[in-house]
Parts: sequence; structure tokens; C-alpha cells
Amino acid sequence: MINCSETIENSPFNHVDFANILLKDAVWWAYFVNETGEHLQISSALQAYFEKPMVSLEDMTGCYNSPMMRIKITEALHQTQEDHRFVVSFCTKKGKTSFQNRLSVIEQNGQKIVWSQCIDISEMVALEREIVDAQGRMSITQMLERQALLEEQNRFIQKSYHTQSRFLALLSHELRSPLLGISSLSERLLDKYAAYPDIVEPLRVIHMTAEQSTYLVSDILTYSQTQYDGMKLRPVKFSLKETLDNIKLLTNSIAHDKGLMVSLIYNDQVDWVVGDSLRLSQVLINLIINGIKFTHFGGVTVEVKAVEADSFLFSVTDSGEGILADKLTQIFEPFAQLENSRGMAQNLGVGLGLFIVKQLVTLMGGEVAVKSVTHVGTTFYFTLRLPQVGSSEMGRLGVNAPISPLSQRVKQKKEHKKQQQLLQEQQVLELQKQQEKNNNIALHAQDKPYKILVADDSHINRMVLSGYLKDLHCQVFEAQDGQQAWSMFQSYDYDYVFLDIQMPYLDGVEVCKRIKSAVDQGLTQTLKGVFAITAGGEEAHVIPNGETFCSIGFNAWLIKPVSKKQIMALFQLPTPQTCLTPSRCQNPVESLSLIHPLPSSDLEGIEVIPKEFYTLMDEFLSELKSGVAQLGVLNKMADWKTLQAKAHYLKGNCMLFQLQKIVQQLRTIEALPEERYPLDIIRKKIVESLENIEIGIKYLENSWAISHNS
Repeated sequence: MINCSETIENSPFNHVDFANILLKDAVWWAYFVNETGEHLQISSALQAYFEKPMVSLEDMTGCYNSPMMRIKITEALHQTQEDHRFVVSFCTKKGKTSFQNRLSVIEQNGQKIVWSQCIDISEMVALEREIVDAQGRMSITQMLERQALLEEQNRFIQKSYHTQSRFLALLSHELRSPLLGISSLSERLLDKYAAYPDIVEPLRVIHMTAEQSTYLVSDILTYSQTQYDGMKLRPVKFSLKETLDNIKLLTNSIAHDKGLMVSLIYNDQVDWVVGDSLRLSQVLINLIINGIKFTHFGGVTVEVKAVEADSFLFSVTDSGEGILADKLTQIFEPFAQLENSRGMAQNLGVGLGLFIVKQLVTLMGGEVAVKSVTHVGTTFYFTLRLPQVGSSEMGRLGVNAPISPLSQRVKQKKEHKKQQQLLQEQQVLELQKQQEKNNNIALHAQDKPYKILVADDSHINRMVLSGYLKDLHCQVFEAQDGQQAWSMFQSYDYDYVFLDIQMPYLDGVEVCKRIKSAVDQGLTQTLKGVFAITAGGEEAHVIPNGETFCSIGFNAWLIKPVSKKQIMALFQLPTPQTCLTPSRCQNPVESLSLIHPLPSSDLEGIEVIPKEFYTLMDEFLSELKSGVAQLGVLNKMADWKTLQAKAHYLKGNCMLFQLQKIVQQLRTIEALPEERYPLDIIRKKIVESLENIEIGIKYLENSWAISHNS
């Protein structure tokens, strides 16, 4: 048996001071405060971390100073029984070193001493930071991957949208082209056989059916545009009275089929206004047709009246069945069709008319409303702002507004200008009549008739266009597809070429490119113009990005149906291979509203100037011409300081009117005196710039005059 006492006495542990060994290797610090100040003591193991003796807490933390240490010391002195632990970083030889501190409070001779046991956890902190960073990098990577996925989805949506737009353009051509051909052809035959009742009645039915189908196709295409935010307004100057008369004429044929009448009430003197006449017509036609569908006796009345300056109230009232109150909230939804009194849905249309009405009225800045009484009738009404052309600003002040002498002179000046405009309009009308007469005489007086190539895959459309051309004594050659058109062009010399856009084998764009190449190579000497005649609508839908119909080789872009008047205007283009824009047409009074203008690359017309500045155009042009003349005088005098000031002033005005080409010339003039050129070179360059500006002003004046008179 082992003797415990002997074992202990003879044990080697008796010769080892374990407490001293532990304290020597322990990392600790002690802190207390008395009347002489703060006192800090650290173990030799902790001192080994530092290069110099530590006297204060801040010496240990260094640049990593934190209030955490003093906060925890205060807590430990007040809550001596609790376990106080925290992590803080010391500024050591190795740099930032993190320690976990466990505080204890020891009381000796009435003095409380805070003693902290320290454990170096730098590796643990670094590992934790690395884990956090890794998680952050993972989150960023996931976010970037998600962003890339969203961008890819957006590209797919955009591609699908452009594909959809292309499809709609093709659909427009395939549906509208034959319908417009039927409508135009039947209308021509109605005029020709007006004296034969047996022929007129079937033709009238054919014409009415084609018109109804055209309205339906237009509604479908408009609905598709609303789904892709593709609708845009195209405000132009138009005759409100003429537009309303045309709407009445177009819808009366449909009403007549049911024994109804379409009446129009508009007694105001205002006629010429600015707005989107096409969209306004679409709204009113849809409302009228909707009224015809639900009316069996009586008819539909359209009433328009001016409610205030530039604002008009439109109302369409029918004497039909009316709409139940619980159905009024549904009528503007797409594809919604109400039942008639016999419980049957109407079969005319697909339920898009009223939805499109609401969308278009909202787009034009109005709001459509409805009132209805069952078995009495329904009224749809909305208010639109249509600025009057040439209206005086003073008229908006009210008849009782006081007028100063200066304002009176301004008013008199505007009245005088208005009288001049009326006189000019009368002269323009006379000029228009004379121009049309001259056009007919010119076409009849030619030594040889124009040889014209017409290419369209629709036999009906070729018949209509060829009929107009033959009426003008032209020699017409027909091609039924693009490939045949190109072959015929290579085999024969033509004066003009009319190309449909969507054709088999070769489309109109490709044929035009080939014709342009042949012209550039001098392979044809007689060609005067190439024209696009399409039912596909905007050229942007079918022409590749970055190109225009002019750059491809077309001289004009027309949308079916095309009138004889438009064709005659095409024959009056000033020079071969000139792209038709309103400001470059010799006939200033010819209104080709269906030809989409394209600004010249070197000159700027009225289309670049914001419409709110149109009332200042005459004054602006007068001041600009006077200023250019002054620049010429200053150039001869070599008065560079005054010249630069004047050029700077004119440049500011032109920048306001967004005439960038003229601004560029004025900027050149302003900078030239600073260049180190000989005097004669500076003068010569200024003269060249002034000549360019004068050409631009003349172009702008013509564009303004044409816009004002069209």
C-alpha cells in the first residue's frame, strides 16, 4: 500500500512554483484609479506585444482607440458580481491584434482594482472577417448573376417587342392593302356608273363593307400599339369643319344600311386648329359606330361646341337602347361587348371600340364620360384642347380686360397681320387652282407620256394606281412582285417607279436599293423619282435601323390610299433624286399630309423648331436676317469685338429655336477672329459662313411659309 503522505512529501511537484509559472506566461492587465490619477499594470507576457512600456489604456489601443474599454471598466466597478467580457483591439508590434478581455474586480486595502485576463483571438477575428467577406462576395456574385439574368430577359423582351412591331407592320399591309384597294376601286366605279342604279347598289354595299373592315383593322392595330406604348400623337394644322364633315360622310353609309341618320351640329366660326386629326377622327368614328350598333330608330347626333379659348366639347348621342347602370363601368374594357335588348351580343366589331376611345382621348389630354338612360339613349362626351391657328393672345384676356396704349398698338399690328394672312391665303388658293391647272396642262403637253413602273403584289391596288396614272395620260407597266419589278427595270427605261414595300421575292426596300445603285453607276438616264406606296404605315417599322427612306433611295413615302392630287404633286419634284419634304416641294400649297417629311441633313426647316415658338417666327427671322447683314458689314470693317458680340447674341437666339446648323456657323464666326489666320483668310471664312447661314434662312423661310399655308 502506498503511503500518501510519503508520496506527497517525496513528489517532485514540491519543488515547482506553479502560480509563478502561470502568472509569468499569463496575459493580463490591471487598472485602478486613486487620488494621484490612473494606474495601469500589465503582465510581462502582454508587455512582450508592445515595443515600449504601457502607461495608459490609450497606449495599448493606440490608433484603434475605442470607448469600449472604459465603458466596461465602469460597468465592472458598479456590478462586481457579474461576468464582464468584451473584445477590443490593441496596437501591437504585429499591428492590429484582437483580445478577448474578462474583467474581475479585486479589493485590496479598500482600493478596487480591475483585473483583466486576456486571450489573443486575432486568428478567430480574421477568420470571421473572411467568412463575412466571403458571404458578401457571394451576395454580390448572386446579385450580378441576377442582374445579368434580368438584362438578358429585358433583351429578350425588347427583341420580342421589335419582332411584334415588325409583325404588326406586315399584318397592317396584308389586311389594309386589299381593303383599301377594294374601297378605292369601288369608289371610282361608283363615280363612273352613278347613272346605273342596278350597278350602284352592289358597289355601295361593297364599299361600305370594305370601310367597316378597315375600321376594324385600324382598331386592332391601335389596340396592339396601346399594349406596347407605341401610340404617338402627330399634331398638324387641320380644318375642324372639314374633318367633321368627312366623319359624317364616312359613317352615314354605315347608318344608311340600318335606315338611320348621322347628324352634325357645329355652328362655331372657329375652323383651323392644331391637333391630331387622325386620332380625333378615329375617336368620333368609333363612338358613332358604337351608337349605330345599339340604335334601331332615329340616328346618331354629333355636337361640337367651343367651351372656352382653344377648348372644344365633343358629344355623340344616339337614340338607342341605353346602357344599364351596372354595365357602365365595363364598357371601356377591351373585348367587352354588351348584349342588346334580345340578350344577344352585337356582332359588329370585337369589343375594342370604346377601349380605344378612352385610350386615345386620354392620350390627347382629355377624359371621356358617358350618360345613359335605358330605352332613351346614350351620350358620350369629352373635352379636348385644340389651339386655334392665328388666334390672338389678347382674346384670351376677356372682353372687359383693360388694354394699354402699347397693347392696343400690338393688337392693331396683329390684326393687320391677320388681314395680310387672309389675303395671302386667298392668293394661295388662287395659286393652287392655277397650279393644278398648269399640272394638267403640263401632263397633257408632254412630247411623250411618262413611262411608269408600278410594282404591287395586290392586283386591286395595281388597278387603282394604274387607273389614276392612265387618267394623267401616263404609260403604265405593272409588276406583281419585287423580283419582276427589278427585272423590268433592268430591261427598260422608266421616268418614275412606284413600289409597294411588302412584296414576294424582293421587298420594295431591296428593289429601291438596287435601283439607287444602278442610278449611281449611271445605268439609267431617264429616272426622275422612286416612290414608296404602302399600307404598312410608318417607315420606321420596315426600314432597318440607322437608315431613312431617303438614304435608301426613295423620293417620297406615301401611305395608301393615295389620291390623284398627291401623284400630280410627285411629278412636280424639282430635281431627280430629290427627297420630298414639304420645304423642298416646288408647289408650296400642295398638302401631302400622308407623306412623312424628313429634315435635310444640311438644312433645317420648321420641323426642328418647338411649336411654342411659332408665334415668334416672323420677328425672329426678321431679326436674324438683319443681324446677318450687320455681321457682313462688321466683317468688312474688321470690327472683331462688335462682330463677336453680335454673333454671340444671334447664336443664343438660334440655340433657343434649336437651329443647330446655324448655331454651328455662328459659333465659327464668333471664334474666327481669335484664330491666327491672315486677315483676308478670316474675312473669307466669315463670308463663307454667312453665305451658309443665308441659305439656311431661305430654306427656313420657305419651310415656314409652306407650313403656314398648307
